[in-house]
Amino acid sequence: MRLSLQRHTAKLGSKIRLPILLCLLVMLSVSGVGQESRLSLGFWHQQSFSLKLAMEALQRSQKIILKNGSTELPKTKDFSGDINFNSRSFVWHPNFLTIDLNAQYRPALKKEEFLVIPDRSEVRTADSYRINGLFFPRRPFTFNVFATYGHSFINRELVTNLETFSNNYGGNFSLRWAKFLTKLSYRNIDWRQEELETNRVFRNKNTIWEAEISRSFTDKGDNHRLRLSSQDFSRQYAEYDQVRNKSKIADFQSHLSFGGNLRNRLLTAANYYKQTGDTPFERFSLTENVLMDLPKNFDFNGNLQFIKFRQNGFRSDLTSATTQLQHQLFLSLRSMIYLEWSQNNQSSFTELNNAAGLNFRYTKKIPTGLLQLHYNFEFRKLDRDANLITVSIVDEQHTLDDQSTVLLDNPFVDLSTVLVTDETGTIIYQENIDYILIPRGDFVEIRRLPGGQIENGQTVYIDYEVTQQIGFRYDQISKSWGGSLGLLNQFIQGYYREFTQDYNNVQLINPELLKYITQKVYGVKVDARFISTGFERDEYQTNIVPYEADRFYAEFHHTFWNKLNLLLTGSKWDYYLIDDKEEQKFWDASGRLAYYLTRSARLTLETGYRMQEGRGLDLELYNFRGEFRMRYRQLELIFGAQFYRRTFIQETNNFDGYYFRLERIFR
Repeated sequence: MRLSLQRHTAKLGSKIRLPILLCLLVMLSVSGVGQESRLSLGFWHQQSFSLKLAMEALQRSQKIILKNGSTELPKTKDFSGDINFNSRSFVWHPNFLTIDLNAQYRPALKKEEFLVIPDRSEVRTADSYRINGLFFPRRPFTFNVFATYGHSFINRELVTNLETFSNNYGGNFSLRWAKFLTKLSYRNIDWRQEELETNRVFRNKNTIWEAEISRSFTDKGDNHRLRLSSQDFSRQYAEYDQVRNKSKIADFQSHLSFGGNLRNRLLTAANYYKQTGDTPFERFSLTENVLMDLPKNFDFNGNLQFIKFRQNGFRSDLTSATTQLQHQLFLSLRSMIYLEWSQNNQSSFTELNNAAGLNFRYTKKIPTGLLQLHYNFEFRKLDRDANLITVSIVDEQHTLDDQSTVLLDNPFVDLSTVLVTDETGTIIYQENIDYILIPRGDFVEIRRLPGGQIENGQTVYIDYEVTQQIGFRYDQISKSWGGSLGLLNQFIQGYYREFTQDYNNVQLINPELLKYITQKVYGVKVDARFISTGFERDEYQTNIVPYEADRFYAEFHHTFWNKLNLLLTGSKWDYYLIDDKEEQKFWDASGRLAYYLTRSARLTLETGYRMQEGRGLDLELYNFRGEFRMRYRQLELIFGAQFYRRTFIQETNNFDGYYFRLERIFR
């Protein structure tokens, strides 16, 4: 990546030399007097004040070898200051108006061809400002106004660099009377983010009006709240067209205790959401939930839900009910039985889904150890009346983890219609940059790509279209059981768990599309005072994507002489996809050493290594950081070095960096 920053340095130029020089002169005055904590000037009164001054020097170099064989050699030299200001004051009287001011400014002299170092997830603020005014802070009625501006650089997962600008201003009014609390608020948000390596730009603007009223009728745990809001928002991501929508939202929440027992509760939630514009839809949901504390250590939980959804001729009406009855026998045995019923009427089908199940969990202390056992059983009956039609799947949730195989829920996916977004639906992830799709028979596997915007372990929301099967009926039977045994005060632990999923009475469906599963997981772990290690075997037999996996892991953690703290971890995952005869391998290792030379001086060393092999996954990544930090009277000195090596799908990125920082805080 090579970025031109003349537009930044040309504007700063001579303007920033004086602030940096002043920072240096003030910091060297170690015995100087700090600011007074309280000052008054007529109607204005200063309550608190703090100022942090720092200077920093950086030198970085990077070598990037692209897939086509070309080489880029960006370099950076940076001499910067850091001015961080915080203030609290009031006008005339503390109960009339309080003002909070926060500002951070980083003037810099730099020659830079890339902005953010490839390092762990972190945020580097270029400049930020915030003012907040609160009228009548100790009165039943208050009025608050605020404005913020932020400019920062973010690097994530060692490979993704982002530059972000944000503006946010607004205000809110609140009134507390008797047991009523009323709020009225307004916010205007303008947010822009750019991926520096790919030049993908995301812009989001949002205007929000919100009114809320809440009321408690008793002092015994009841609360009721009604919230009304109106939003006008637009977003544009990369080359996609701008999307603009307006929404009206009404939300009601109620918590009510009954029977003289705070554990007996009735929870009500109702929500109405209507959106107009480029992506119009209408949604209404109502949920009733009752929890009861019964005699003889029984607990009851009942839930009733109704959801109505309309969008572009598509309709969905879902009604569901669940009940659970739990019992605790002494401290050892926890048991539960449950029933579920749901009916889903959609444009293309009508579906009935009924289930019943039970589970037991047993825990027992034994001499020098602990025994744990569990058993779960579920019977589910599914009956769908449908025609052969193309169906739109909306907001299917999946958590993408590097060590997990994730399949979309439905077969026969039209790959050209797959849309992957974040939880809010505002960030649209791109195929082959943020994630990849891998056909697995009639199903599709989705995997995140390291360096994209999807973090490891993040939940994404997926829309796509499938060719829906005709009506079908089947009974699904699921069982899981297992246990663990820890001996010698958990010094050695062994565990085993098994899961099966089978079907009966299958009608009008291709049996190959049903997921028949038999999974066995077993392992052993040894946990000494400062060393733990273990092995786990996962045998996943299924008609969709069967695999076998072995995992080895170890950890060493110890403190020597109350001065040196050492942490070492390592793991190795081996996956074998049986049908595709494909291997996937993952190696991870990390270490951290912290050595306290004196009470005010510390040396920290951190290193990490990751290697993975597999289709579309090939990656080798190594990073190292060393930092020395020392405090002398009112000054803090920091010196560090960083090294980074990454090879990802035939592209190499090598980085070296050094930094120096001197800091002083005045109060």
